[in-house]
Amino acid sequence: MKCPRVFTNDAGVTTIGEIDVPFVTELSGRPIKVTRMYSATGCQFATGSPFVQDWHPAPRRQLLIVPTGEMVIEAGDGQKQVLSPGGMALVEDTAGKGHITHVNKETVAMYVAVPDGLPLNG
Repeated sequence: MKCPRVFTNDAGVTTIGEIDVPFVTELSGRPIKVTRMYSATGCQFATGSPFVQDWHPAPRRQLLIVPTGEMVIEAGDGQKQVLSPGGMALVEDTAGKGHITHVNKETVAMYVAVPDGLPLNG
């Protein structure tokens, strides 16, 4: 499964890449596959009407999941990642200038804090 990744590059600028979160096994004879179980240290929900949050780094390494609405993450290098319902991104630009968040309509977001060093790409 491909997942957008928002991170600070070696030049100190936020950019957007992609990670691969592999499905590793089938679930007890059922017709679905699962990833391995990943650790999380907390979960927070937020909701809001249209607004723009100017430059800011992520407060922690987190998975951002958008159940409803739409968010756009704008990186320091100009790339933009649209998160529509069901979309998610690993946001880990905790240093530097950070990114801009655009909330384009009434949106619910879920932030799942994940530990530093947790390998989400394998």
